[in-house]
Amino acid sequence: MKEQIKKWKEFLNETKISLQDSYEAHFILQIIKSEKIDRTEVMGFIRAIPNVTTVKNEGEISSSKRYYIASYRVRFVLRPGQDASLFYYKSLKPSLNKISGVTIQRDRGFKKVEQD
Repeated sequence: MKEQIKKWKEFLNETKISLQDSYEAHFILQIIKSEKIDRTEVMGFIRAIPNVTTVKNEGEISSSKRYYIASYRVRFVLRPGQDASLFYYKSLKPSLNKISGVTIQRDRGFKKVEQD
């Protein structure tokens, strides 16, 4: 009997049921320096968007007295079956544009990624 219970536990532990789908978006963002907002605060505002899990600054592209332009990767999660493009275009991008001093320079799209 112990052998059967052990095999059953192994079977149950191997099955991974995904409770959410993970996506990664890539943006080139322009931050206006005169808006009294720095890069760290921008990342905090992006993380505050519902369903966003992580934000990564991929590095500076350009900088001047007025602007800071950098590449950002934004990870977000949705329930299985939820429309990712609807969230991306109707929620994520408008929320980014609402952050004072931040403009989307280039939208590089999004893709589904495997969870860690």
